Amino acid sequence: MRLFEILESLARRDFLKGAVAATIAAVNCPMCKGAHAARPALNKTLKNPRLFNDKTLLRRVYVKTAEMYNSLTNNKYANRINLQIALPNVLPSYEATPEELEKSLGIALDTNTYSINHYDRFLNRILLAPDADIDSLAHELVHFIQFKFLPFADPYSDWLESEAIAIQRNYNWRSLY
Repeated sequence: MRLFEILESLARRDFLKGAVAATIAAVNCPMCKGAHAARPALNKTLKNPRLFNDKTLLRRVYVKTAEMYNSLTNNKYANRINLQIALPNVLPSYEATPEELEKSLGIALDTNTYSINHYDRFLNRILLAPDADIDSLAHELVHFIQFKFLPFADPYSDWLESEAIAIQRNYNWRSLY
């Protein structure tokens, strides 16, 4: 890599870390006495409990995600995807501790309220917001595939996110229910 490419990569990582931190801080600002003060407490009622406890649904979404990944990407490693692999646990995001999220996201958080969707590659689990839908699960399963089967997957690379968004948007995921 040339020096310019290295610096550009580092700048993108810092930007993405900053964007995630700013988004979480804006949504969950513990110091704010103004506009966010009237916000209700985190709703722990799961919009779709099947996403968290139906292993058959998880396997169907994973298989469809893997098929789409093979067909939509030009990745030479996509044929390595194992359809029989043990899948990550799916948990509501509020069950993760702040320390676990900080390690997985790579940024310091200054709040105790979380409502995010995230694949935690260190603990091999998917964290979904309580109001998540099946397309969010598919998006996070793309990240699972990327980190399990693609060598040298950079967690801060733009292409990882763009692939996950493309697969999330290119299928009627509700048809798998």
